[in-house]
Amino acid sequence: MGKGYISLFFDDARVPLPQENLKEAKDSIFKNYKTVFKKPNLKDKENLQDQIENKILKEMEEELREANSLGEKDKKNPIEYWELTVGKGMSVIKDKNLSMLEKINKTNKLIESYQNQIAKAINRSNGKISEELMRELKTAQNAMEKAGKTFSNFNSSTDWKTFKKAFFGTLKGAIANAQGAMHEVASILAANSAKEKVEEELHKYNKQYELIIEATGGKFKEDGELAKAINASNLETGLKNNPKNDITIAVKDGNGKIVWSSGISLKSVSSKEPAAVKIMEQYLTTLLNKIYTQNTYLNVAAGLGKGDWANTRKGIGALAKELKKDINTTGQQLVEGWKNMVYNAIYLQIIDMFSGKNSGGVLNNAQYLIIASKPISMYEIFEKIESVNNPNALTSIRGIKIEGAGKKAEQYRKNASLININNFIKDVDDNPYTTAQERILRSSASWMQVYQELQKQKIKISLKYKDLIGGYVR
Repeated sequence: MGKGYISLFFDDARVPLPQENLKEAKDSIFKNYKTVFKKPNLKDKENLQDQIENKILKEMEEELREANSLGEKDKKNPIEYWELTVGKGMSVIKDKNLSMLEKINKTNKLIESYQNQIAKAINRSNGKISEELMRELKTAQNAMEKAGKTFSNFNSSTDWKTFKKAFFGTLKGAIANAQGAMHEVASILAANSAKEKVEEELHKYNKQYELIIEATGGKFKEDGELAKAINASNLETGLKNNPKNDITIAVKDGNGKIVWSSGISLKSVSSKEPAAVKIMEQYLTTLLNKIYTQNTYLNVAAGLGKGDWANTRKGIGALAKELKKDINTTGQQLVEGWKNMVYNAIYLQIIDMFSGKNSGGVLNNAQYLIIASKPISMYEIFEKIESVNNPNALTSIRGIKIEGAGKKAEQYRKNASLININNFIKDVDDNPYTTAQERILRSSASWMQVYQELQKQKIKISLKYKDLIGGYVR
């Protein structure tokens, strides 16, 4: 963060609010998806890309669906560990009909089951997944073993608080981390299984075409088959260290150059019918920094926008006495201006995170999400969001859940304003300003403290699964 100052209460105290048009910002989300996401045309027999993508996704869905239906004898190659979830553990600790000893025994059996599933994943995935993903699996295995040792030491004399603390402090995190790695492994194994079947179809059209399917989430494998094809094609990749595509599908020609590519993003969930699917969680300052200068949003947060307490020409002493009696940080123009700034930054982020205008390239063109084992077209998700959207509700998008904005964001601004006001009053009382330098020191302190207050706050964005995808059939 660059060093700066909150405005100093005289002529520079009237900070203009940014003029935001939330309707335009919101409309740009829907204009953007039509240019970024390709509309699936599953009936077009002349379009090779559509055919290959559809075959891959159907094969992947078939294998993942088999993995979601345990107990069937006729399954060809089930990925059993798709069922690893936090929910099973939660159901044990919430069951009021179980004694403490029964809770402990059931939890230990659950941990043992999950340890076996992780071990199966490691054995089945050996040589078929990236070293990084294998490390994630082994880290998950170690975390589960640690959790197992914790719970194996419990007995009937263990009190409820100790048991609950261990669940939320050790086991829940171990399960969640293992689940993410396991689901990614399940998807790449399903994709590679699909590759073998689909390549036969591909060679009917062109024997020189070769299909590449790689796990590209996390750090990109620089010496992999996909990297060589990207270099041969002189293509821009976009972000390499954190690609949006968890899986990238590409077809290369006889010269090793990429003919087309498409991406799949995996969203790991703990339920087959989740209420919401988390897409992003970012600090508020990270979002604001993308679109505003720190000077702009910190001054507004500190209460120096039009219509609030700092919009005055009074002397410092008189203003300090007034503030002690009646501190007002709720000027309507300031409240609206701050809200618009926050939502404008959020809407820009929604565009960006769904392979928007500031991303793209081979590693950042996710056209499909895998949620609860179903590959779902991003185009169709956004088409549904647009169809239910209310253009007059400017701070909400039906189908997308935004947490940390609205009333919460206004509370962040109130807290920041009070920090600035209290610094101002304290300095006037204890050590009245005599030089410009003293004013700058007070201002600089407020700058840092207001920034730290905002930096603690997070914005979380999720897709409302049941509203958008419940009952979805490809």
